[in-house]
Amino acid sequence: MAVFELLKGVASEHLMYTAGLWALLALIPLILVYLIRPKPKKQTIPALMFLMKESAKSDRKSFLRRFIRDPLFILQILILVAFAIAIAKPYMTVAEDVLVEKTALVVDASASSQLEIDGKTRFERAIEIAKEKAGSNNAIIVISSVPELIADEVDTAKARDELDHIKPRDTPTSIFDSIIFASNYVKEKDKVVVISDFIETGTQKDFNAAKSILESKGVIVELINLRQLESRKAENIGIVDLDVTEEQVTVQIKNYNDENETVRLEMEGINLTTNEITIEPKAVEVVNFPTPPALSKFSIRPHEWHDDFPLDNDLYISAPSAESVPLLIISNNPSKYITTAMSVIGTVIVDRGTPPKVPEINHQIIMIRKVNKDLILPGTMKSIKKKVDEGAALIIFAQPDLFSIDFEGLLPVERADKGGPVFIDHEVWVTPTYETTITEDMNFGMAKKYLKVAPLDGSMTLASTTNNVSMIVMKNYGKGMVVYFGLMEDHSNFKEDIYYPVFWKRLFDMAIKKQDLSELNFKTGRLVNLLVKQKITAPFGKVNAETIMLSHQGIYRGEEKNFVANLINEQESDLNGEDPDKKLGVFEEGATKMEKVPFELTRQFLIGLLVLVFLELLWIKFRGDL
Repeated sequence: MAVFELLKGVASEHLMYTAGLWALLALIPLILVYLIRPKPKKQTIPALMFLMKESAKSDRKSFLRRFIRDPLFILQILILVAFAIAIAKPYMTVAEDVLVEKTALVVDASASSQLEIDGKTRFERAIEIAKEKAGSNNAIIVISSVPELIADEVDTAKARDELDHIKPRDTPTSIFDSIIFASNYVKEKDKVVVISDFIETGTQKDFNAAKSILESKGVIVELINLRQLESRKAENIGIVDLDVTEEQVTVQIKNYNDENETVRLEMEGINLTTNEITIEPKAVEVVNFPTPPALSKFSIRPHEWHDDFPLDNDLYISAPSAESVPLLIISNNPSKYITTAMSVIGTVIVDRGTPPKVPEINHQIIMIRKVNKDLILPGTMKSIKKKVDEGAALIIFAQPDLFSIDFEGLLPVERADKGGPVFIDHEVWVTPTYETTITEDMNFGMAKKYLKVAPLDGSMTLASTTNNVSMIVMKNYGKGMVVYFGLMEDHSNFKEDIYYPVFWKRLFDMAIKKQDLSELNFKTGRLVNLLVKQKITAPFGKVNAETIMLSHQGIYRGEEKNFVANLINEQESDLNGEDPDKKLGVFEEGATKMEKVPFELTRQFLIGLLVLVFLELLWIKFRGDL
């Protein structure tokens, strides 16, 4: 009884369906067939009687030996045993990852992976671990601001070679998105290995949720925290925020350490009023300085201590060039309001022309206001048209006899009522038609008299009266632009508004295609649309593209403009991050250990069964019975 219980226990440990062993009863008829054989018919042959008696004695002694040594009988027994075991579904317990057919290696290459402790960066450790975890079939995914597929369906050698060629980025970290992205390249029972410091900065989503989603699909997910491999906490002071205006740059510097730290401040081309600051633990200090022209670099340098993360110690700044813009005002009646506005702007060099005498036209901006139509020479308008076609901006002010002047087709408006009066004596309010960078917060006031005009096709009305008469109209012409300004100085009060110079400053900036500061200073990890395909010299090399991912910090030099990208991410610079133990269910003890799972061997037994059947047929053929 004890032996039976022992055999029953062994069977239950290795067979999923023990009832299948009832198939072993098929051995009984097989044995009976071998035991019950037809009795041979005896005939007496005197000459052979002596030999037959001796042979009979030998047969009785060797019956059992022949029974056991019969190859066909043994093969048939093995076939029946294998068949019964196959029905019982044999299995063995193995580590979960033994069943993995494909491994997705998700490697953190974000900015924080460049932290160096104990002579090795987190990224270098991640690559070493990824090489060890590579399986026979692999996909490689890089974690940065967006997940990036490096390779798919590659063997161990190719995967390790691809890993050697990956370089870290200067971007925030998007772990959740990268884990979800990896699910596109694995199936049930495959494995995803995530190697990261698990400082999620690219999204507010919890990467644990992504892990659970994959596990619900039967995918094995292993998380390896690089911070747990470091002998000490990281030390860092970094630039965490930036605000650039036309007048001033504001920089925020944070001390992540537990002690007061002193840093030196360095700025290209500018003598800072403060060259050194001391920052309290976990505190932020603000530094201000005038906005430098064009491209510049601001840096902080540790004073008598080591910074483990120098990437956030540098800051690149891009601002429009401070070069003055040549402006030509053509008028027979100068305006003190225009003169005052131009002096307030300060970035224009004003030339004046009094028809018929007008200087050579090589200016970026040209104004025509209150001119005597009889004094304008035909060659003047032709020169203006040519200059606008090449990229200059022309601003035409309204005047009562506007439509009697030949503007060579440059005027962006026409008479709204060709059969009625054009000069209207009627008090109306003027308001922005569209909220643009030019008209934002503008109060154009009232107009007592105005011209009743309508915009031409392809024109854009920036401001109009309450009775829908266009007052400020803009139209592109060639490489330049033409603006109709319908607020006549003698019949409106906008000239006295504090925003009057601001309006002209904004319009001039658009006219000379002056870049907005927000279009020159970006954070890393952003995809920038350049609108047209062009050559860009980036920190990581030269590219020819219409869009570019700002994967690295530094200066990007393009054909149309130069712009910069900076990390400036407070969370990414917090290299010690949140305590891993607070991340529920991620790094608890044994979380990454492989569980034991049953590995069914039915397929292997069936293959063995077919082999035995083949051997049986081969033996029968060899014996001559087939």
